[in-house]
Amino acid sequence: MYKKSSVYKKGGGLGVSLQQLEADVAYFDARLALLAEKPVSRYQEAQKKTYEELEDVLSSMLKRLRGGSPTAS
Repeated sequence: MYKKSSVYKKGGGLGVSLQQLEADVAYFDARLALLAEKPVSRYQEAQKKTYEELEDVLSSMLKRLRGGSPTAS
């Protein structure tokens, strides 16, 4: 999924570069913007919930990598 050479490693663990996380957050933000304010199908509802959760998780990872608190809003 991610190139090994561009991976950000902190503490020796597998990580992801800040740029990749920023791009992922932007992607899910765009996908959410394309969905209607009120989803018209169960599939769209599930999509919206999934994208919101992924955006929250990735944003939390970004904050942590930047040195901020992962629980801060």
